[in-house]
Amino acid sequence: MNRIWRGTALGLFLVSTGALLADDPPKKEDPPSKKDEAATTPAEKFAAAKKARVEADKAFQTVIAEIKKKGEHPSLENKELNEAFQASNKARQEVLKTAEALAKAEPTSAAGLETITTAGWN
Repeated sequence: MNRIWRGTALGLFLVSTGALLADDPPKKEDPPSKKDEAATTPAEKFAAAKKARVEADKAFQTVIAEIKKKGEHPSLENKELNEAFQASNKARQEVLKTAEALAKAEPTSAAGLETITTAGWN
């Protein structure tokens, strides 16, 4: 399990670092489009993705606990556990996607730095 966390952190770091080096931050003088005004900010999307990930991870752990309570061995062959696992992975991917977008949009902000330092753990 520790390898997964390390791999996630390294992958996030590499993706975020590449994003920071590849793209310039948006210029202040560029007026926002109508579409941008309606959308939430990258920081808000990142925060929502982190919250969804925490909820998905809790649901996954709850399913594991229920299986163990029944005296069974947790296995991805269990349909409910597999679905919870897939939801957790999807939530992780969304965190990485929104972290990359935030790092590109706001590389010098505190929120942009947070994506590089903590997205893999929160």
